[in-house]
Amino acid sequence: MKMSEFMTIGTHRVKRASAVSRERAAGAVRLLAATSIAFALAACGGEDSAGTQTATTSTVPPASAKQFAYVANFNDDDLSAYSVDATTGALTPISGSPFATQTYPEAVTVNAAGTFAFAANDGSNNISVFSIDAATGALTPVSGSPFAAGLNPKTVTLNPAGTLAFVANGGDDNIAVYHIDTTTGALTPVSGSPFAAGNGPNSVAVNPAGTFAFVANVSGSNVSVFSIDSTTGALTEVSGSPFSAEGNPYTVTLNPTGTLAFVANGGPGNISVYSINASTGVLTQVSGSPFAAGAGASWVSINSAGTLAITANSGDDTLSVFSIDATTGALTQVSGSPFTAGDAPGTVTINAAGNVAYVTNFYGSNVSAFGIDATTGALTPISGSPFATGVLPNSMAIVQP
Repeated sequence: MKMSEFMTIGTHRVKRASAVSRERAAGAVRLLAATSIAFALAACGGEDSAGTQTATTSTVPPASAKQFAYVANFNDDDLSAYSVDATTGALTPISGSPFATQTYPEAVTVNAAGTFAFAANDGSNNISVFSIDAATGALTPVSGSPFAAGLNPKTVTLNPAGTLAFVANGGDDNIAVYHIDTTTGALTPVSGSPFAAGNGPNSVAVNPAGTFAFVANVSGSNVSVFSIDSTTGALTEVSGSPFSAEGNPYTVTLNPTGTLAFVANGGPGNISVYSINASTGVLTQVSGSPFAAGAGASWVSINSAGTLAITANSGDDTLSVFSIDATTGALTQVSGSPFTAGDAPGTVTINAAGNVAYVTNFYGSNVSAFGIDATTGALTPISGSPFATGVLPNSMAIVQP
């Protein structure tokens, strides 16, 4: 059989690398091939947030607060840390960067208070937790870190209160849930954790009320929905779950009001959009769904106003930008879309102001930054972009403590 020009690593269905990139990625490929998840479906089937988006978190600070950004470098086992220019969006490495994680960090997220950063380490099956220095952005491992997870943790997502962490264990087909000590950052599994999910859970989103968790099962081609016990944090699958998606749904993201769910389907390269029943959590596809994106749509992010959706299309190195119909949830590509990105764009992070989008370019080993036109949604590279990262950047989070 002829080898596909695409392969899947973590959350990305990406073009095969140059000779140098192939050599760097070989360890990751060998590790992921050994898991029980059928990620190979994405590589052979054609043609990838954060509630709290899994790995692309942006918090709203006082205007005078400092802004920092963190990038998970899959092949370097570390996090690159940057100060963010509040005016231009430019990234500048901070002193001490990069900061060591454990093996193969897949994703990074930060809490809304801007006090802790969490990294899901796919290779070492654990979660690194760091305190964030409010003045410098420097990271310090908290006592007890790293904390044990399941097999191949893909992403870590927090509830809006910052009291619970949800980890998608791709190799175990389950979701681990932890209590977060808001003083120390320590993680403690809730009673009953982990909870069974679908085949290859890869991404979790939590609604703004903190009452439901939504899980994209990449190998199951569906979305599991769970109610969250407000006292214990335990998960209970809702009636009708899982709900059908298209092929290889890599990520699920919600709009700011928690009324719509957006799922990036890497196989066909499109976005499924669902309305969310506020009482039951049940998902219903909106009229016209799914909506065409680009090849290998690996990620979808929503701006803070809930008016724009941006997808990273790792198979054709582009970004699709859509306006979101406020009434129906339907997506319409804006003029000029798709826009050119870097080499294998994997994730998109939109800042809290909604005027800058950051894109991790997996094979480019950098982050592209784009200004977002407030009227049209069009993307324009900012001065200095792209910004260097470590090898195989896989996720980005913004915090403004």
